[in-house]
Amino acid sequence: MRQVLTGFLVATLLAITTVVAADDRRQKDAIRVSLLRATPGHLEDLINEIKAQNVDQLVLRHSQGDHWDIMIVGRYGDTWQRRVSGNELANYSKSLRTPVDFDMTFKATCGRSKLAAFLPRDRRSGSQNQFAIETDRTNLFHIEMFHAAGGKQKALMEQRRMENNYLKSTGRRGNTICQVESGSDVDVFTIGFYRDLAHFAEEPDLPEEAFERAARAAGFKNRADISFYLRELIVGHQDTLATKIE
Repeated sequence: MRQVLTGFLVATLLAITTVVAADDRRQKDAIRVSLLRATPGHLEDLINEIKAQNVDQLVLRHSQGDHWDIMIVGRYGDTWQRRVSGNELANYSKSLRTPVDFDMTFKATCGRSKLAAFLPRDRRSGSQNQFAIETDRTNLFHIEMFHAAGGKQKALMEQRRMENNYLKSTGRRGNTICQVESGSDVDVFTIGFYRDLAHFAEEPDLPEEAFERAARAAGFKNRADISFYLRELIVGHQDTLATKIE
């Protein structure tokens, strides 16, 4: 009986894993991320120039916590990107008149979630370019970038998914998880979507045991293990808050 039950559980787990893996493959978007830092005294000029170019992408201004000033996120290979340069990973700063003393452009794949709502469809499709209604309710973005320890990239991605499950189980929204494919030494970055700073700092009104149960259900030893386990997987980490430029 034990062997039959064990076989059943193994078969069930394999089936779930197969479905999740297939779903992950279907639900990924390739994006291009450009990070720009204006030379001292030229940030306002850089912002005004980007506005004047009418870049139909998600454009964020750094608020605190990292060294770049502007982040531009778009679909990988979209028409705006090709207009900037024939090279799909070319630096956006090459097309700017305003001096930029740091720039980095990289490609990543992200699970489809709220991020897709901020990325207009390719103009070639003939569909209307407009942001989803969620755009109006999101004014603050929490961006985290992780450098994985050697051989820990897959484990880091899984830890991010586990933490998302924990957040959702305790009534909070998960983050969009992105795996960097090329162009940066960052391995994983995530984007969280919030109405404002109060929403970002909001803590669910739940008993401590509810947090503990949610952490264990997500695969952690306990609530405290969430941060300890993450620290085992990374050698570097930056996080920042950013707001939209419109």
